[in-house]
Amino acid sequence: MKREKEILPKVIIFSDGTKLGGGSGLKAILEEERNGNLRAEIVGVVSRYEFGGVRTKAFHHRKKFFHFTGPFTAREYQKIIRASNAEWVVLSGWLKPFRGHDPRKTINKHPALLPEYGGKGMYGRNVHKKVLEDYKAGKIEYTAFSMHFVIDDTMIEGDFYDKGPVFFESPKILLRRSDTLDTIENLIKTSEHSFEYRIIDDIIHERIRWVDVSDPTSTVFPENYAYLPRSAKKQ
Repeated sequence: MKREKEILPKVIIFSDGTKLGGGSGLKAILEEERNGNLRAEIVGVVSRYEFGGVRTKAFHHRKKFFHFTGPFTAREYQKIIRASNAEWVVLSGWLKPFRGHDPRKTINKHPALLPEYGGKGMYGRNVHKKVLEDYKAGKIEYTAFSMHFVIDDTMIEGDFYDKGPVFFESPKILLRRSDTLDTIENLIKTSEHSFEYRIIDDIIHERIRWVDVSDPTSTVFPENYAYLPRSAKKQ
């Protein structure tokens, strides 16, 4: 008897990369999907750079590519999501404000701890610069990367960047006197490549769920989940 093909959650990934390269995080996710460790069907990849590293990696893995330069409105995002037939949205190195999809099915990774290192303008090397400054000032001893649900400006007044409920904090990365922006960035990327696909899998198979969008504390975690954010530990 012929086995029925498993129906997997459909995911679209928004990832900027650069004009000439980038997209290492996307590559890691696509490889884990291909290997079966991420049980998803990635139905589209989006970048603002028409011929950059993200497009190259999407084509290598035979994924539908969307070149998207705005306007970054809910309507325009929804057009792309509908065209891909995606159920879930993953922002993996996407630097523009996101709007228009169910926040319980929209997730983002952030290259530092939240809320301390989040907010408007806190992305990429800007974040690592602040982390390094705080370390040298004796304020912190480690860094980590976070993952969170994505809210938009219809849900909160003012700065809505990185304000959605956090559901993952990576293991601590201890900082050293010799660290630079480059070493911190590389350490974070290595951690992201190891953990991001696993947590995406937990989200799209609803082992981690944001139950009530009106209640930021209503996230449900698996039993013995090892990566609880500090906000959840305090509840």
